[in-house]
Amino acid sequence: YLGLEGVDVRALQEKLQTLGLFPKDRSPTGYYGPLTEEAVRRLQCNRKVVCEGDVSTTGYGVFGPKTRAALTAWAE
Repeated sequence: YLGLEGVDVRALQEKLQTLGLFPKDRSPTGYYGPLTEEAVRRLQCNRKVVCEGDVSTTGYGVFGPKTRAALTAWAE
């Protein structure tokens, strides 16, 4: 979710970038900011996890267990 930092966020950004969901012209920073949130939203919509609402109501934009499973399945 917004504001998180670390190597796990950077790895997420790199994976999202290889799938074309995180901007190719931006370097992964390890900071979960608006670009990462938007990339996660694209993933969620694409994989039919959730495609509306917000962080507090539906988890839209949050990389939680369902989104992690969708990313893992897509990347295989």
